[in-house]
Amino acid sequence: MLPFQIHGTLYVLRTVKVSNISLAVSERDIKEFFSSSGDIQETENTQLAFVTFKDSQGADTASLLTVCSSSMLGVLF
Repeated sequence: MLPFQIHGTLYVLRTVKVSNISLAVSERDIKEFFSSSGDIQETENTQLAFVTFKDSQGADTASLLTVCSSSMLGVLF
């Protein structure tokens, strides 16, 4: 994800949105699924998860994931 500027301030996205998550999926499952993308700073999960990585490279890698596991119905970025 490319950095962007607003009023002279440079921002880099580090958070990806994950939707269509089964009720059976735990926060730990989400962390395990995305851990190969980079170091995760935090996750929020209520059938819609926001995964924040420590750096933007993790978010870039996660956005390339197209594989759906049986426990996750889909990934939407």
